[in-house]
Amino acid sequence: MSQYLHKNTMAEMRALTSSEIASVLDNTYVGVMLHGYYAYGDTPAAITYYKSSTTLTDDQGSVIVINPSLKLEHRFSICDVAYYGLQTDTNSEMVADRNTLVINNALKIAPKVVITQPGKYWCRGNRGGEGGSYYRYEDPSGKVWWQVGDGNGSPGGINMLSNRTFEMGDGVTLKMRGTFMDAYNFITIWNKENVTIRGGTIIGDWDIDPTLNEHKRPDGTNDGGQWGYGISLQGSKNVLIENVDISKMWGDSVNLSPDYLHSYAVNSDIVMRNVKCHHSRRQGMSIDGGARLSFYNCRFTDITWTTEPDLPFCGVDLERDTSYAVVQLKDVLFFDCKFLNNYIGARTAYKPEDIISVKFDNCVFDSNTSHDYDSYTANGVLLTNCRFSYVEGRAKSIELLGTQGHLFEKCKFGNMVRVVEDPRVVTPIRKSKNIQFESCENLDVRFPGGAFGHLEFYNSIDIKVQNCKFEAKVLREEKKLIFADGVENLQILNTTAREMGHVFEVKNISGFLFNNNVVINSLTATGILEGNVEYFELCDNTISGNSYYVTNAFAPAFMLWGAGSAYGRISDNVIYKDPIFTTVGAYGGQGSGLYREYTSASDNVVVANNKTYGFTNANAFQFNAGSTNLSVSYLNQEADTTYKGIVNQSVAISTISTANATDASTTQALVNELKAKINTLITDQKTAGQIKV
Repeated sequence: MSQYLHKNTMAEMRALTSSEIASVLDNTYVGVMLHGYYAYGDTPAAITYYKSSTTLTDDQGSVIVINPSLKLEHRFSICDVAYYGLQTDTNSEMVADRNTLVINNALKIAPKVVITQPGKYWCRGNRGGEGGSYYRYEDPSGKVWWQVGDGNGSPGGINMLSNRTFEMGDGVTLKMRGTFMDAYNFITIWNKENVTIRGGTIIGDWDIDPTLNEHKRPDGTNDGGQWGYGISLQGSKNVLIENVDISKMWGDSVNLSPDYLHSYAVNSDIVMRNVKCHHSRRQGMSIDGGARLSFYNCRFTDITWTTEPDLPFCGVDLERDTSYAVVQLKDVLFFDCKFLNNYIGARTAYKPEDIISVKFDNCVFDSNTSHDYDSYTANGVLLTNCRFSYVEGRAKSIELLGTQGHLFEKCKFGNMVRVVEDPRVVTPIRKSKNIQFESCENLDVRFPGGAFGHLEFYNSIDIKVQNCKFEAKVLREEKKLIFADGVENLQILNTTAREMGHVFEVKNISGFLFNNNVVINSLTATGILEGNVEYFELCDNTISGNSYYVTNAFAPAFMLWGAGSAYGRISDNVIYKDPIFTTVGAYGGQGSGLYREYTSASDNVVVANNKTYGFTNANAFQFNAGSTNLSVSYLNQEADTTYKGIVNQSVAISTISTANATDASTTQALVNELKAKINTLITDQKTAGQIKV
């Protein structure tokens, strides 16, 4: 006789005869060997059950209660949910409830739970309504089974426990049965640690196509809201989610939030790798606080705008959603991630006082219809080696609103970058502050959707563009590389600009440095100071082909134009007049040379040690009659090294005139004399607080 009693199905094992029960109880049989759940061979392998004195209740897989005197138990270290009778490809209330129940039961008894058989498994994910926060299953014998939430506020769905791995094989899909509720979690990880979810596809109940949307009652209505999540994490740590595809949720594919109901602990040490979050209604992923959150090679895509109000439609939204005074979001890394085909690719929205450190490294932003990235008042974000692709018809690629502490490093831009104040706060104005662009480039600058400039800065403080490179392939005379209004301390340093209408136009500025740059072929003037510029430096620049389409065209390298006044320094620039490339149609500008003032007047301007090549117009620079306190030294070095000093101005404190500058030695002596005057003037300006560097 076999030492095991053999049964083909779970139903057969539950129906043991009284003599078979007695044979197990008296050890005639060591146990029962089960060869299938619903049919012979439908489980990965036969398993054995032994009589047990466990206090655990019948869970339909590991513990089976035959009668009051006999419990059978199989202890799993790795449990395939097929041993619990998981059913595939059936969308019914009974099957969805039971599938959810047995997955949870398996997670209670085994450190690792797997689903290996390909198929679509319908499950429940709601927090109320049909099934409540529990799952009801009535088996064929008429017995009713209940699965209750774990006490964390009706978490619903599949509830992960600590120290558990849930793994789905190739071709395995968990499909959520439709609900009408405002909130649900398909998979919940709340206040847990050491959790892994790996593999599989998870599909919610919502679809942008109304004919496929299941998030509704039979009459087509639902309870509104936006809080249906594929995977919800709250207050958990040491969690790994990898190789999972999550889509079509009422809210977010993934949501990371603090433990709102208990200690307000944030998630920490969370890793997502090769995860796809897409086609959900609100976001691909939302993050409200956390520490050491890392995302590698993830894709956040196809979160598209609809006419529904108050939904952000972001691939990823890092946004505070609490009333706590300070929220921590520390050591967050997105590496090699893609943000594609969303309304907004990624957003950071925190208060300036929040403790933020977020890094996007080697990420791609493409085909996002509104913005690739925007930020509301967040402070502490680094974007390095990122690519922001051009989208036809979209004005802005990046918009920072009242934002602080952002560094764009080695990034490639497509559409416009705009930095402004926070429009939500009128008094006092919440300005953007400390925004830097280091070693960035755009080699095909374009101006779609009514964009005025490629880099636009308004009501901001401490903006720096350094070691960057910009080039346009189609010249637009009215377009600027940089437009700034109401900025304190704007610096453009060591940057190359090529084929621009203007390189910059600035006004209402306190502190503007345009130094050590290379400008090639500006269509009109390289730079326009549009009045009210408290201090500027235009120094050590090399400018060639200004007004390049025709020799002797009428646009100076720099000009002061419009209402207001300015003071500052123009020194050590080298200006080449001759065009570099094939000429195009002439532009009807005015003036020529290094610098010219139009309706504006300057006060305390130092012009020194500049060199120009190829000017045939006699006016190297021109000042408005209302300008005062000028100190001018102009050095014109022709190709044959003959020096000529040319000054044409209405008011000047210098004693130099064109008659004095007759030869190289005389001119050089006068230049040296003026250097002393320039230094004295600068010292006086600094003492008076007029020069701000």
